[in-house]
Amino acid sequence: MSAGHRRHADPHAWRSAAGRLRGAATLDAERTLTLRHQAAPLDSHPPTGLRRRMVRSWAVQEPRVAPSEQEWTAIEHDLSPWYAKLAARLCG
Repeated sequence: MSAGHRRHADPHAWRSAAGRLRGAATLDAERTLTLRHQAAPLDSHPPTGLRRRMVRSWAVQEPRVAPSEQEWTAIEHDLSPWYAKLAARLCG
């Protein structure tokens, strides 16, 4: 596996990247575009932007399960081969 694949296969990096993306201004503009570009009368699902708007309108709830840092580490260890495979497919 190349160095680039190894860098993208790090589960902790994926989790922090997802955290940085939440609420990014550029995503809001893209989600607004999906309201127009993904809308079709015969589609099985509403556009992504509409589904996101609906979910954001729900009341905020605290998670019922909050894994400790030790549990996250164990989960990431178990899933690391899958992260590596996905990174290889995405970057390869």
